Amino acid sequence: MKHQLLFRLFLFNFYFFSPFLFPGGSITFGQGVSSEIFEKKLKEFTGDRTGKPGAAIIVNQNNKNILYYAAGNANLENNIFIDSNTVFEAASVSKQFTASAILLLCEELLISLDDNVRKYIPELPDYGYTITIRHLLLHTSGLKDWRNITYLHPVYTATRLYNQKMALDLICKQKSLNFKPGDQYRYSNSGYDLLGEIVERVSGRTFSQFAKENLLEPAGMTNSNFRNKYTDIIKNRATGYLKSGGNYLQGIVLDETCGAAGLYTTVSDLQKWNEYMASDKVSDNFKKLRTTQGVLNNGKKIPYALGGVEIHNYKGQKEIRHGGLISGYRAWLVYYPETGISASYLSNDRTLQTTELSKIIREVCFGEETDTLSFIKTEFPIKQLEEIAGLYQNINDFSVSLNIQLKDGKLFSGNHPVRFIDKGTISINNQIYNIKQNRLIQISETGNFIFEKATSLTDNINYELLTGTYYSEDVSVNYKINLEEKILYASSASWEKIKLTPLQQSGQTLSFRGNSNGLAIIFHFNIKKSEEISLSLSLPRADKIPFVKIN
Repeated sequence: MKHQLLFRLFLFNFYFFSPFLFPGGSITFGQGVSSEIFEKKLKEFTGDRTGKPGAAIIVNQNNKNILYYAAGNANLENNIFIDSNTVFEAASVSKQFTASAILLLCEELLISLDDNVRKYIPELPDYGYTITIRHLLLHTSGLKDWRNITYLHPVYTATRLYNQKMALDLICKQKSLNFKPGDQYRYSNSGYDLLGEIVERVSGRTFSQFAKENLLEPAGMTNSNFRNKYTDIIKNRATGYLKSGGNYLQGIVLDETCGAAGLYTTVSDLQKWNEYMASDKVSDNFKKLRTTQGVLNNGKKIPYALGGVEIHNYKGQKEIRHGGLISGYRAWLVYYPETGISASYLSNDRTLQTTELSKIIREVCFGEETDTLSFIKTEFPIKQLEEIAGLYQNINDFSVSLNIQLKDGKLFSGNHPVRFIDKGTISINNQIYNIKQNRLIQISETGNFIFEKATSLTDNINYELLTGTYYSEDVSVNYKINLEEKILYASSASWEKIKLTPLQQSGQTLSFRGNSNGLAIIFHFNIKKSEEISLSLSLPRADKIPFVKIN
């Protein structure tokens, strides 16, 4: 099995990194023979990197590199090519380092996983529930994601510098949670930035100092550091790029927070990290805690583990992984302990998404995964399909809705066909839903989510009643709602104009969909009997932020 696996990877190496197929690429290990399948898959993933930003990847087995690839430019202005020493932003791959710092403090008995977070951060509001360090590690705290909340500011997080104090201030301004701690898994950068703050307060050192001395140096990660100031000089750093139309633009990371992101690293150093985590230099108890998956209040196990990694299974292989995205950078790190396979990937091109790459690595190493779902081909009466069709609102995450439409006798959600597993179960884009009268119950690894059928907004609503200026103490921002030719617009600054598209009505609440700086926002207007209006805004990872009408 081992020799067969190595042969597959050598094959993969030849075709992925052949300069003939991928100009700007370099071949380092192995030789192989022709394979049209690999050529097709990998051409679709990377394309020609000549004169473009690119990526670096290493696949390693039992601490020996069996595949190395670097292609594209680290800097387009100076035509500097990417190599194994090119430094990238690791984005959320940083979270496993933050989690490891917390687990080290637990080993030293300086903190406990079940300590109340307010023991270390007393300025965090008392929400009536205890939020523990364990909740923060597992993304089950219910805390709203402060980074998404900044999209409500006229100048948001991607174009304005935020430091740790500013992040902490915005986190602590939130008067409510998304959910009771432990009830749900909802990814939140707020929890990990609070963990970074705890490391600093307990250790008495900056997060970057603590991480360097206790994690990076012991792992031999000599080309890695955590950010201090965004103006720091980082040797061999790749510039991140965003694509606008057919052109690339610089994606500058204006960030001085610690915990959720902030690691500068190379693909070689990430391999050293996986090697270190698997070595006897790390205690067995630490390893066990690192891969201990969270359990919700209802007893459901979630993929996210205490070590800031996700635990999955691919064809019987345990998969320890995490991805990352920030500005113009992408990152991905995975480890398969049973076979010793480790893969690290860093890119300075946001458009090179890691989903397809991870699929390629899995299939090359372990073969293609077969679809275990089977679908029935029974033709359902149109009346039954009409009963299923409609707009559904996720009542666990108010920023998410599902619109199922009947077209030519078939159901679709967007471009995805609705397929029936049985009469009461459907699949949409590989997501499973149980049909329960006017509800769809989404079955997920991270819990079950309820979508309730909503009533579409009618034309006889008095939109003039909704206009005015609304203020939120939680965000410290005003939103002005105007009506122009029967269309509502929202703005928090003179240069902003967000069109509000009617979405649904639920009782006295009228909901509209908008978009600010690329992020979807749901505007919920609540009309009381006295025609008193209040407003709340829902974002991905931040539910119903309250606004009051001030004029």
